Parts: sequence; structure tokens; C-alpha cells
Amino acid sequence: MSNGLTKTLSWVGAIAAAVAIVYLLDKVSKQGKIISELELKSLNQLKDSIEDEKSESNSVSIRVDKQIRNLIEHFKNRHPSISDELETALNIYESNEKEKAVGSINICIENLISSRLKKSDQFKNWLKNKVHDNKRNPVYIDYLEFSYEENVLDNEEYEFANNIRKVRNKAYHNAGFKRVDYYNEANILVGLNLIYKLGNLSH
Repeated sequence: MSNGLTKTLSWVGAIAAAVAIVYLLDKVSKQGKIISELELKSLNQLKDSIEDEKSESNSVSIRVDKQIRNLIEHFKNRHPSISDELETALNIYESNEKEKAVGSINICIENLISSRLKKSDQFKNWLKNKVHDNKRNPVYIDYLEFSYEENVLDNEEYEFANNIRKVRNKAYHNAGFKRVDYYNEANILVGLNLIYKLGNLSH
């Protein structure tokens, strides 16, 4: 792996951990969970730090752009179809349609996971036991759940992949669906890490 890609991936890991706070805040709010004032203050401070990062010249958007470009090159020979879809994601992202860019990231993750499992007898047996129906074709959430149960994805990766899937579905079914940028950037950054991991596993 090139030094540039290594450094970028290290940065993505760090910022992904930070932007996860945004997701946590939203999840806590929606579920009506009670947290202490100190915990809430800490979460909001981390959220504010993300906003500060975005205002700097070397912004999150620039880093997202750079990371997508790095992965396009990384997968050009290894996974040409993934490289092409990442190119689509980049074009959409640069057009400021970031919710749709999340959708393209989702397509990459889904294709990488399904291509690993669609011929797996272990997965087919698992699905048969889950749905008790030999004729039902697998859907994306089946692949995600199996990957989690088989420790291909850890709990955080599964949660983020599932969240990206939900965002893609909302954007697909609702033409005017919009979110604040840092939610989309959180999904994209974590999604790129998942693409890198799964792309190397499936080769």
C-alpha cells in the first residue's frame, strides 16, 4: 500500500471515530435515551470540533474527495466495477448531491459483500434456516447479518453499513431527501473504510 493511501486511511479511521458521535447523538435523541449532562456536553463538544474541521482550508470535503480518488486508483485493477462506482460516487459528491453519493457508496459495499457470499453454501444454509423458505432470494440485509454473525463485520461496522443502507433507501424513494453535510460525510468516510476492507478480503 502506498504511503499516501496509508496516511489517508489512518486519517479516515480517526475522523470516522469522531463523526460517529454525530450518529450517536441522533440515535440517542430518536430513542429518547437519558444521558448525563456531562456526557451530553462531551458529545456536543466533539460534534462542534467536526464543524470546526469543516471550516478549515483543509476541509472534510477535500479529504473525502481525496480518499475517494485514492480508492478509485487502488481498485482499478483489483475490482474495476468498484472503481467505476466510486468514480460515480465522486462525480455525484462533487455535484453536491451527497445523499446520492452515500447511495453509490452503499452499492459498492453491497456488491462486495454479495459477491463473496452468493455462492457460499454456508450462507445458503444460514438463509434457509433463517427464513424457512428455499425459494426466497437473499436481500442485502441478509448478507449484512450473516457477515456480522461470521465476524466479517464487527458490531460498529454492521451498524454503520446498515445505516448507510437506510440512507440509500430514503434517498432512492424520496427525491427531495436532504441531510446536513456532516451526516453524509460520516456515512461516506466510514463507507470508504468498509469498501477498502471488504475489497481486499474478497480478492
